[in-house]
Amino acid sequence: MSTAPHHHAELEEPQPNERAERSNETNKKGATMEILPIGDQVVRFLVVLVISWVLSYATMSANPKWAVETYVPWSFWLLHYLVMFGIIGGGWPLTAPFGNFGKGYWGGHGRILLGLTMTGLVIGMAVALSAFFVNVYPGYPLFPGGAWFGICLFYVSLWWVFNIQTLPRPLVPSHSFPPVNIAINSLIVILLASGVFQLIDFEGPAKVDPSNPNGPFEAGYVFGLLVSIIVWVQCFASIMVFQGFAGTPLYALPHPLLQMLLTLLSIGLGVALYEVVIAAGVDRTFYAEAIGASQISGSLYHTVAFDFWPYHKIRQPLRGLYSFVLSQVIFPFFWIWLCRTMLAPIYDLMVAADPLYGQLFTVHTLIPWFSLHVVAPLLLIHQSFFMRWPFPPAGPPLGPMDVGIVMFHQGSVMILEGGDDAKSEETLLKTMDQVIP
Repeated sequence: MSTAPHHHAELEEPQPNERAERSNETNKKGATMEILPIGDQVVRFLVVLVISWVLSYATMSANPKWAVETYVPWSFWLLHYLVMFGIIGGGWPLTAPFGNFGKGYWGGHGRILLGLTMTGLVIGMAVALSAFFVNVYPGYPLFPGGAWFGICLFYVSLWWVFNIQTLPRPLVPSHSFPPVNIAINSLIVILLASGVFQLIDFEGPAKVDPSNPNGPFEAGYVFGLLVSIIVWVQCFASIMVFQGFAGTPLYALPHPLLQMLLTLLSIGLGVALYEVVIAAGVDRTFYAEAIGASQISGSLYHTVAFDFWPYHKIRQPLRGLYSFVLSQVIFPFFWIWLCRTMLAPIYDLMVAADPLYGQLFTVHTLIPWFSLHVVAPLLLIHQSFFMRWPFPPAGPPLGPMDVGIVMFHQGSVMILEGGDDAKSEETLLKTMDQVIP
């Protein structure tokens, strides 16, 4: 099944042997994508971009200290729960594909109501967990301890969700009740992030902070290294760039060899690239804040905002090669230039409010702040919880079809367990009937 009509209620239910034949034919042909017109994609992204800039400017005007020392550390928790509820939980409890939603709610303003409710839920979870982190255990302030732990949480969340759990045959088997999946996977990520956090040794004034774990590696070095690894984690993610090597024999590796391969490649290439960058004399802070953050943004935006356009009709692995050049080589040059232009007045506000920020940060520091902590959450919330209102919801299927039944949800590939069997396809079709009026 390589493309899907928008009204599955009109389809006759195929017999099991017909399902198998259709799946086999799809696997032979590969998968192409049905996407929004490029004009709609551009308009949607520009609207998100403008709203993000206005919010950033207003926030920095009103309270730059809060924007830097409170919002950024807290927003790591927001990003964590966006992927937990949006991908691992499949939109539970209210939105597609696994939430308790009704068909009628997805028309018109219904999506706004459910989107606002889901957004409030995720924000509430992020507030609760960050408050627990500060006030209960381990009792660290949001800055600097919370910020550094947040970086580790961000890294582990993306690696775990994109390289481990959304591939065919996830490492931790999925439970039929989505909140169990959210709780288990969130706990695993938090524990693993806590281990990574212990490797860090703060630098500068923060070195004497009680939250400093006094690990073996300088914080600045670890920051750049984790950014470099995240670049490759997203390149090999099941929903981005190479899509977990879909379209190649590697995608059919037995469980858990594919997860191990992607992890080793992400870490190995991340370390190698970072060492090459340092050896070439590139400032590691500039690399992390400007180049690396733009590459991470590139793979995310190309997938979520633009549905792999203009390569959506090209099958993997060629789609991945073209996407890599666009999102990891071309896009960063454009994005760094655009951000330097857009964020200059915001940086001036920050420095005017506290000259110390001018000594600690450059305008490049605002690139990850803006790209990953403002634009990315708004884009993901609109895609996942508002289901792209007022545009049509992202409907399956998009992405690799080589292993199992897949669903394109919130701009990402959701793997429904069971492969080509009848139960999986029935679940897929029922979901499509509910999501797409």
